[in-house]
Amino acid sequence: MTEIFTEESNDNMEYDSSMKENTDNSNENNLEKNKIVVEIKGEVARPDVYQLEEGSIIKDLIDMAGGVTEEADLSCINRAEELVNHELIIIGNINDETESSVVQNSSVSSGNSTDNDSKSSTLININTADLEQLKKITGIGDIKAQSIIDYREANGGFKSLEELKNVDGIGDKTFEKIKEGDIIYLDAGTTVAPLCHLLNQSGKRVTIVTNSISHLPKLTSENLIVYLLGGRVKRQTDAIIGSSAIAQLSTYRFNLAFIGANAFDEELGAMTPDSEEAAIKSQAIRQSRTSYLLLDSSKIGQTSFVKFAESDQIKLITEKL
Repeated sequence: MTEIFTEESNDNMEYDSSMKENTDNSNENNLEKNKIVVEIKGEVARPDVYQLEEGSIIKDLIDMAGGVTEEADLSCINRAEELVNHELIIIGNINDETESSVVQNSSVSSGNSTDNDSKSSTLININTADLEQLKKITGIGDIKAQSIIDYREANGGFKSLEELKNVDGIGDKTFEKIKEGDIIYLDAGTTVAPLCHLLNQSGKRVTIVTNSISHLPKLTSENLIVYLLGGRVKRQTDAIIGSSAIAQLSTYRFNLAFIGANAFDEELGAMTPDSEEAAIKSQAIRQSRTSYLLLDSSKIGQTSFVKFAESDQIKLITEKL
């Protein structure tokens, strides 16, 4: 449990009226020292940075910000908790996966404590926490925790807690499509990575073909039969590409293929910036009975250099659909 202490000013100083003139400036300075500066974001009427009296609680800040909106999620916020200087309060939306949070220096509250002598929440740094530490955060399980780790490794860490909204919730929806005994293709890419962890923990017997070197350490269960395509390694993405990989792919048949993309447009189809990666994706789709495009919703309506599939060749799965 993390205990957070705030320095208290001495309000019991004794002085007589003859000292008043000389202490006016000192009193003004003490008044400033008794103020804290806190930011509030999310589902409030007036998100902004506010100055409050030391000892103020989260409810005071919410009231100062004009109150919460109709879609505010207050289930994970202790409104009686005392505010800390330079703290960030994020009020989440009831329709979002990202919960309301209390943040200090890229840290997030893990929930309430029963110890009344300390701060009511333990702060966990989302840029350094391991899997077990992340699971202590309210609403975070094995899958979501691993997705957070995958995202920060791929993006060089979180710059703010708002980036948690970019951690996809695609894996759970996709996993439901896979049945015992299926033969599937897993494309390279960060949107496909959470599916690897789900498969590894599921106990399902599945045969997997992939062109991603990065996926291999996540697919270690004895229930999984895993094939890595041979060919040239694209070091920027750890993807196997080239004619050898395409030739090998052409000999396989899949029940399902799960493909990543850099852009998707309903009229233009699925796209990626690299022609060789596009060729691998196209071949995998041709060899599969059903193909799913796993896509961050921010990429919908975007375009990229090479089209690898028409819209009617793939079924779209995003974190918001």
